[in-house]
Amino acid sequence: MGLRFTLKANSIPVTIVGEDGAEKNYTLREMSAEKRDGYVDRLMGRMHRDSDGKPTNVRDQKGLQTDLVSNCLFDESNNPVSVETLNRWPGTTLGELFNEAQKLNKLISLDEKKEEPPKNA
Repeated sequence: MGLRFTLKANSIPVTIVGEDGAEKNYTLREMSAEKRDGYVDRLMGRMHRDSDGKPTNVRDQKGLQTDLVSNCLFDESNNPVSVETLNRWPGTTLGELFNEAQKLNKLISLDEKKEEPPKNA
């Protein structure tokens, strides 16, 4: 059996409740390959590297979450939500959208196994 893929981007409906209680509907959508490559390239530019050149940690967090979410979150008119708008939202809201966008775009491993404690001999 061969591989089978769809060209329809995965998406998740999102509702944001404003301070006034009004609800707005959005769509968190998987990025195109071009946008994903651009995001990964910008992310790699933020990395510290060890003596072997392997990434060790992110050196600059500023704008990291808004960069990803602004490429994935669209309003009801299919317009991307701007970085400026996202920066005004609560950090917890942005953080949850960032986590979901990472999963949606397979930017993190969903199959990571938890480390097991060492067994006593």
